[in-house]
Amino acid sequence: MDLLENQKLYHKTMKQEFQKNGGRIMEKEFNELYKKYGLDNPYKSRDDLSKDEERNFINDCFDIYEHIGFANTFGTPYAGEYEGMKFTVLGRVKEITEDKENGADLECLPMWNIQLENGDIMAAFPEEICLAERT
Repeated sequence: MDLLENQKLYHKTMKQEFQKNGGRIMEKEFNELYKKYGLDNPYKSRDDLSKDEERNFINDCFDIYEHIGFANTFGTPYAGEYEGMKFTVLGRVKEITEDKENGADLECLPMWNIQLENGDIMAAFPEEICLAERT
């Protein structure tokens, strides 16, 4: 079995395991993350983090979402024409200070650049493409 086949099998197994556990994996990982940054305190939010802490928090969010995996199709709670389209993740959206042309404000992250099956490229929020948000 080559590396690509091995990766596909791993991701298929992870998706099945995630679906079977009904989001318990995601809940545990995010609870640990919130505790790490003090966000398990109902009186503390991302606004209370320093810029460096928030950047670290966002990178940890990226890692968790990517570890759990992405859905097969785009889905959004917002109005849109792309509902149900297959997509490819191109990479993480960077902070605007790192990428003036395609970046996003820190408070908008995490987001990923994706290419939809019709060729359109856009930035997507976790609730639109991540398995962790589909339970």
